[in-house]
Amino acid sequence: MQRTNVRAPERAQDIPTIPSLVTQPGAPMANLLSGSHRLLAQARGRACVAVDFGTSHSGFAYAYGSDGKIEGFYEWKDQLMSYAKTFTAIAYDGTGVTSWGYTAVKAATDNSMATARVCVLKKFKLLLHDHLAHHDSDARGSMAGRDVQKVIADYLGCMRLFILEVLQKKYGPTLTNDDIVWCLTVPAIWSDSAKANMRRAAAAAGYIDANDHSSSRLSLILEPEAAALFCCENIGQRKVADKEVIMTVDAGGGTADLTVHRVVEDKAAGGRILQELTAGTGALCGSTFIDERFIVWLGNKIGRNVIDRLKSEKLSGYWEVLRNWETLKRQFAGASTFTHSDHVSFTIPGALYNLMPQDTRENLEDSQDGISEEVFLTLADMKGLFDPVIANINDLIEAQLLACPRGLRVDAMLVVGGFAASKYLVTRLKEKFEGRVGRVLTPTDPGAAVVQGAVLYGLNPSMISTRRARSTYGLRVALPRYLVQNVNSADVFTHRENNEEWVWMYHPIVQKGQAIGAEEYYSDWIEPLYSSMTNLSVELFVVDEVVESGIGLLSAGKSFSDVSDTKKLGAVVAKDLSAGRDRTVEVRLYFGLTEVTMVSQVVSTEEEDKVVLAV
Repeated sequence: MQRTNVRAPERAQDIPTIPSLVTQPGAPMANLLSGSHRLLAQARGRACVAVDFGTSHSGFAYAYGSDGKIEGFYEWKDQLMSYAKTFTAIAYDGTGVTSWGYTAVKAATDNSMATARVCVLKKFKLLLHDHLAHHDSDARGSMAGRDVQKVIADYLGCMRLFILEVLQKKYGPTLTNDDIVWCLTVPAIWSDSAKANMRRAAAAAGYIDANDHSSSRLSLILEPEAAALFCCENIGQRKVADKEVIMTVDAGGGTADLTVHRVVEDKAAGGRILQELTAGTGALCGSTFIDERFIVWLGNKIGRNVIDRLKSEKLSGYWEVLRNWETLKRQFAGASTFTHSDHVSFTIPGALYNLMPQDTRENLEDSQDGISEEVFLTLADMKGLFDPVIANINDLIEAQLLACPRGLRVDAMLVVGGFAASKYLVTRLKEKFEGRVGRVLTPTDPGAAVVQGAVLYGLNPSMISTRRARSTYGLRVALPRYLVQNVNSADVFTHRENNEEWVWMYHPIVQKGQAIGAEEYYSDWIEPLYSSMTNLSVELFVVDEVVESGIGLLSAGKSFSDVSDTKKLGAVVAKDLSAGRDRTVEVRLYFGLTEVTMVSQVVSTEEEDKVVLAV
């Protein structure tokens, strides 16, 4: 076994929870080890399937057998047009789930829905992330008291059963869920907690055993990472070259997520690999926020109370409003859209028109050449809906360019995601950034880039060779008081066996922004604090700042209470540490994958436990 640089306690009887974990003076983090990465030895299956669970739309792609050919799916029931995704929507009645995807939206526009008491939910993905949930009152209000993780599990479960049906029709009924390796996409801005919630929802949906959340048959990948993998070979206009630096802008329905990578040819890894150069960022500035702005604009035109009445009295009419707007939104390309007219027309659904007061209809007639069944939008109106959202994406791009190492030039900006189908968005990005980056590129099918790239990752996780830590990760350790200087008295306690003072410390392992190889891990041997302990819990805490690592004689970190806003991610528990035999435990921590993983192994029994960390 390998171990990090460890300085033994001065006295043999001084055995802390994690003994003397130290770094060299002034080092930014503990040493990381390289070697055969056991977590990258993923499960093999007859098929690799990726699921892109999005805010507004979701889809899947797959590769079957050994040829690695990736196929998407475009033929959804009740779809309006061929597309790589279906609606992220699910319908319930008093007994449970009645439909999902496009079919659920069709149910919402069915006039019989009111009598059937069908409740259609959408945009619930954002509610899985604590920091995003409070931004979307529309999504929260539609939940009607339902548990968001249960709703997501229900939706993912419907998707999984449908995928099995599709694959079994094509490859035979002997293909089962256990024959599939799954890869789910998540936004770059999601916390470790949100990722763990997604894994739990997927387990509840039957992707993996509900009692084995850490199963290697399920992996997660950041959405812009997946898109970058896809674009490296499928960009169309010009493939990305070796050593080039690429920025991926994944503009979806709910979020825009960005990453910056260097592309490196690596024959040992089987082709191109990506090295992350900056920590991924993102924000709530997807295309659904343009929809929200339109609803506000429409309310100002015909009365907000009319919109509210439509939602409460005739929800099918409200869904028809969104559907009509979606068509108009997709057609907008900027000034070229207004070549033959000074306006575009939004058709008011009948259910909404019937709720409009007579004076509102007359006002529309007076201002729109006698037409009251439509609402006219000028170029200024459309820009007013799009531009504030695009400005937020611009800010994210500026921040990523600023975060790049000095002197580094981004050779290509890859614009992907459902929102990337907007000609207006791509045009605006080219106008602003094409002189500062080498080129701005969009694949032919930008909505499929994430899900098909996720299949590539599922087939070969080594394709992402380096990631940047989004936070600082550290252990809560105990040290004898006489070995540490300048401690917080709140962290001092009396050891109940030797009656000496000890202190709780925060020992940083990986710092925020740290480059971490996918093959690297942290390892050390630990022993229980007390002889009576038969189980040993090793706790990992996250901090959203860089934490100095040098303090006291052992340079073990800072007094635990002096570190601001520590949040416990979780712990791995070593069991059955019986007296009379070696009670040493090896703990390994993996930070180079999308999820943080802890592994413990009791040296005397070789008993191993693994946990994908969750709050």
